[in-house]
Amino acid sequence: MAKFAKRLEVTSRLPSGLVRGFTLLEVVVALMILATSGLALFAWLSQNMQTASRLELVQRRAQLQLEGIEWLATINPALEPEGVRIKGELKLVWTSALLEAPRPEFDHGGAMVPRWQLSLHRIAAKLEKLDSQLSVEWEQDLVGRRMLFGALRAEAKTPHVERAR
Repeated sequence: MAKFAKRLEVTSRLPSGLVRGFTLLEVVVALMILATSGLALFAWLSQNMQTASRLELVQRRAQLQLEGIEWLATINPALEPEGVRIKGELKLVWTSALLEAPRPEFDHGGAMVPRWQLSLHRIAAKLEKLDSQLSVEWEQDLVGRRMLFGALRAEAKTPHVERAR
C-alpha cells in the first residue's frame, strides 16, 4: 500500500513541485458555463413544446373548419338564410347576407326556359365542438338556388324521358 501511495504522490506532482488539478476558480467558472448552457437548453425545449402545442391547436381548428365547409355545402342559403344544426358533438351556426340579387339561370344545353333562380350569399359560420370548447369562425361565399315555377310548367308539357342511371 505504501508503494501505491508513493506512486500516487509522484504522479500528482509536476517536476517543478506544483500539484496538478483544477483551482477552485476554474471549477466555479466551468460550473457557471455548464449551468448557463443548461438553462438555455431548457428554455429552448420549453419554447419548442409551446410551439408544438400551438401547432396542434391550429391543426385541430383547421380540421374543424374543413368539416364545417363540407357541412355548409349541404345548405342552400336562398332557402335557409340563417340557422343552427347540431350533429353529434358538432354545432353549426350560420347567417347569410345577399351579395348579388337573384337572377334566372338558363340551361343552354336543353330547354331555354330558366329552371333556377341563382343568388350569391356571404355566409358567416361558426362551428363548435361541444365536448372540447374548440370552435372556429369563418366567412365564405355560397350560391343560393330556388326553383322557378315556370320550370315546373315547362317540364310538365315535355314528355318524360327516363334517363339511364
